[in-house]
Amino acid sequence: MRFKHDPNYWSLMTWRIDPNAGGARDVSEFGYLEFYIRSNAPAYADIELSVRDASANMNVSNTVNLKARGYISSFSPNQFTKVKIPFTDLFTGSNFDLTRLWQFNFLVNTAQDGFEVWIDDIRAVPYDNPAVRP
Repeated sequence: MRFKHDPNYWSLMTWRIDPNAGGARDVSEFGYLEFYIRSNAPAYADIELSVRDASANMNVSNTVNLKARGYISSFSPNQFTKVKIPFTDLFTGSNFDLTRLWQFNFLVNTAQDGFEVWIDDIRAVPYDNPAVRP
């Protein structure tokens, strides 16, 4: 997926797993969201991620800032960087229905300079230690 941030505007890229909410996925047995990102974003820019479920309330997860929260240290314009976010960071304290993951939201707020973002290979991955799975 690719989106372009226009200078001084909010830019949101939304990707739904399926156009129909009935195609939502159950990720309740997984522990991390993993994907690869590449961007020519300036050093001061950050990208926020949240996900939405397909429940009647269309709940949204917690929002995480990729750089500010330490998931990546910087964006690279030439190579993809692996990002791995624990589900606890996305879902603790939210009303998100893990059995109905439907939509990914990547948001860039009002950065002064335009840039492009590429996202690849989004997937849910198992817990590192299944014995401590909630």
